[in-house]
Parts: sequence; structure tokens; C-alpha cells
Amino acid sequence: MLKKDINNKLKDVIKTKMDEMDGKIPFEEAKELIRPHFMYDTSKLIEKALEAKTRSIIRTLRDADGVRIAFSNDESMYIDIGKTLDMEDLVGIEQQLRRKLNGLKKALKKIRQQKRELKGQIDLFESDVN
Repeated sequence: MLKKDINNKLKDVIKTKMDEMDGKIPFEEAKELIRPHFMYDTSKLIEKALEAKTRSIIRTLRDADGVRIAFSNDESMYIDIGKTLDMEDLVGIEQQLRRKLNGLKKALKKIRQQKRELKGQIDLFESDVN
């Protein structure tokens, strides 16, 4: 089975478990669902950890105002958006940020909708009690 197929199956398993638990799952429980399917090569594990640490450090680079300055392009290159002279990199990073922002806006909309539904349920429940 391909890695992508395994990941999709594991996503389905976690989502099913979340549905069974009223939309919540403890991280440790999700981790245990994945454990039997997790295989790793120690040399790859070290390389992945090093890559993750490097990305983490680069993402913390900020300007004097505290604004993040370094973003990756699609070619595994990090770009200082305040110093680059490459318009193509700036356009690519801008598109990347817009996609992320749009995804965050959709998530916020979903949260507001769920809060309204919950508030409506609470208001209904309170009116039934009174």
C-alpha cells in the first residue's frame, strides 16, 4: 500500500473516531490509532528531525516590528521577503499566503457557524427549562 493510501486510511480512522466522540479526540488516542501503522528508518528519522528543526528556526526569523520575514518558495529555498529582488518569489509567496489566509477564513466561518448553532441549542434548552 502506498504511503498516500495509508495516510488517507488513517485520516478516515481518526475522523471516524472523532465522530464517535462528539467531534473530539485526545491527541494521545489519535497517536495510538496510528502507532501500529508507523514504520520508520532511523537515518531518515534523524534527517526529518533535522529538517523540521531547520524549518522551525527559519520560521522564527522576524524583523524589528516582529513580522515574519522568511518564507519558503516551491523550490526548497527560503526567501527574506524584505530583501529579495526576485518578483517571482514575492508573487509566489503572496499566493501561498493568500491560500493559507483563505483556508483560515473558512475555518473561522465554520467556528462562528458552530457557535451560533450551539448558542441556539442553549437558548432553546434554557427556554424549555423556564
